[in-house]
Amino acid sequence: MRAIIGVLPALLVVTVSTGAGRALQAQAFEGTLTYRVHGDDGDKTITEWVKGMNIRYDYAEGPGGGRDGSMIIDGTAKTRTVIMPARKMYMTVPYDPAARKLPPKDKPQVTWTRPGKNETVAGVSCEVIHGSRVEDGKTKEANLCVAKGIGFGGSTGAGPFGEALAEYANLDLKPGEGIVKVTSLDTGKPEVELELTKVDRRSLAAVDFQPPAGYTKFERPVPASGPPPVQQKQQ
Repeated sequence: MRAIIGVLPALLVVTVSTGAGRALQAQAFEGTLTYRVHGDDGDKTITEWVKGMNIRYDYAEGPGGGRDGSMIIDGTAKTRTVIMPARKMYMTVPYDPAARKLPPKDKPQVTWTRPGKNETVAGVSCEVIHGSRVEDGKTKEANLCVAKGIGFGGSTGAGPFGEALAEYANLDLKPGEGIVKVTSLDTGKPEVELELTKVDRRSLAAVDFQPPAGYTKFERPVPASGPPPVQQKQQ
């Protein structure tokens, strides 16, 4: 089901709620989670920082792309801050997952089932959820593995992957569940697209969820008001 799970890398590069609009909620986990994301252009590494209602994502595209960046989500202020290291700038915009919900009729309908299987990913027990849909006469399938209180969407109820799936594929997770592994089954053999590789439970500081010192805030230019100036015709 690459058409569904393939949205993560592009979404993180451009921008970074489970339960399709469920309110942001704090969980007990605090620390960092490291993921490997496999794409057609190579593997990427994503580090998710979690503290209370705040999340930070650091991502690296690897040797092929070489584009690194971060995004900070403030679940209390409902803002999203994109960090642009190449320009030493940051941009903060409103972020309200509930406002991003798609009407049910606009969502591709994917059938999600829980077959009662469990796996262990990076030392974390997770439950398998199987998804399938028909596209152009062909069945597309994928397995998600979700854990309680950890993973994309499970820490604070916010984040790009849970949001993308909730919007695009009518996925509703149980409160506190997060995605720790995604496996595509389209090619006839399992291909892991995303996998949690490391869990580091530790205390994080408030400064970890702020733009780096010395970075300048990016302000969108305000269009000039009034009609454009009249150009004089040359004689």
